[in-house]
Amino acid sequence: MNIYSWAFICINIYAILFGWISNKKLSKILFIASVSIHLTIIQAFRSISVGGDLIRYLEHYRLIQSADNVIEASQFGRFEIGYNLFTYILGDLGLSFQNLITLTSIFNIVILGYTIYKYSKSPYISYIFFLIIGVYDFQFSGVRQSISM
Repeated sequence: MNIYSWAFICINIYAILFGWISNKKLSKILFIASVSIHLTIIQAFRSISVGGDLIRYLEHYRLIQSADNVIEASQFGRFEIGYNLFTYILGDLGLSFQNLITLTSIFNIVILGYTIYKYSKSPYISYIFFLIIGVYDFQFSGVRQSISM
């Protein structure tokens, strides 16, 4: 059984577990928090080999650390200015590439969780849809694109 199957199973378990809570607002918050933490952990602590473009992002991360200043870093390579600055600042702070992946994962899933909390009448369906249509899978390789979505 792969990690996605376990994610589906856990989402179902969370839905059953928190569905018994009579306070619907609390139930919704606990469900969204549990699923969000679960998905973030899977995405944040993945191997470098997971995601087709992750090796290129790692190479870019290492290369951009050779920039002498922020202006040079912003014009570095073929990536967007904002992404270049983000990676340069993280490297300048002494954070590893895994920290970049972790922060990106946290950002993506927190925004998703907030959006589902605010606008979804059925968080369960929203998370299942998120997994089924491939957006979650895409976030494993499309790091820059997933930040912009």
